[in-house]
Amino acid sequence: MRNTFFLFLALILLPLIFPSTAQAQNTVDLEASVGRYNFSASGIVSPYASVVMTSQDYFLSSTVADEEGRFYFPEALVNDGFDNFCLEAVDIRRIGTSYTCFEVDPPERDYSKDDIFLPPTVGLSGRKIEPNSSITASGYTMPGSTIDLKFGEGYWVETQADLNGYYNSELKAGVPPGKYELYATAVYGAKISEKPTRTFTVEVLGLFSLIPSWFMWLIFTILTSIVIFIPLIILWRRRRKDKNEAKKPKKKISLRQKLFFWRA
Repeated sequence: MRNTFFLFLALILLPLIFPSTAQAQNTVDLEASVGRYNFSASGIVSPYASVVMTSQDYFLSSTVADEEGRFYFPEALVNDGFDNFCLEAVDIRRIGTSYTCFEVDPPERDYSKDDIFLPPTVGLSGRKIEPNSSITASGYTMPGSTIDLKFGEGYWVETQADLNGYYNSELKAGVPPGKYELYATAVYGAKISEKPTRTFTVEVLGLFSLIPSWFMWLIFTILTSIVIFIPLIILWRRRRKDKNEAKKPKKKISLRQKLFFWRA
């Protein structure tokens, strides 16, 4: 009877003492993947640049270009509705960036987009150009490329990348005051780079923009006072004069004076 009781007690306490054994028997190995089709991309950018691929702000993949500027994204899983992707490049010295998006047809099978020439990275020393001053634009692209810095309508600055792909150019105020979108494109041999999707906003300041705001407010106040109060003062003085004239007693003309005027 005593042996039967201990056996029964052991059967009850065994799962409590060794819970992992019972749980391990219920474990099932699962394998899952997100996406249906494989998509890959390749092209050229500045040597050793970091490139990140996203789609609708979701991270897909990242890579680093080799010493010749070639980059390659291995196959990434995408869904049926995949119709665009973006590539953001950061040059080796982290001077500038470029961000370019591409539209693609929704996939029906595994496919790739190759022969992409990403635009030069751009970094600016400032975002405002004052009269008689300048800012500097610099970055990287394929070595020996010709770079056009587009700035305003019909205005650009042309420069050349060195053997490392680095360029540096000075931007002066050569357009009317206002805000402009600045971006860079490059020509490498017979290849023309893509136009970046994101641009940089640069403001060109005029002479009046250098005047302190408090001084402009003072000038405005003075002019407003002149326009409003001076006519009021003139009107008030004229009315006062008329009242004074009305208060003066009228001189009586004697009969002798009347006869004198009449004879005259």
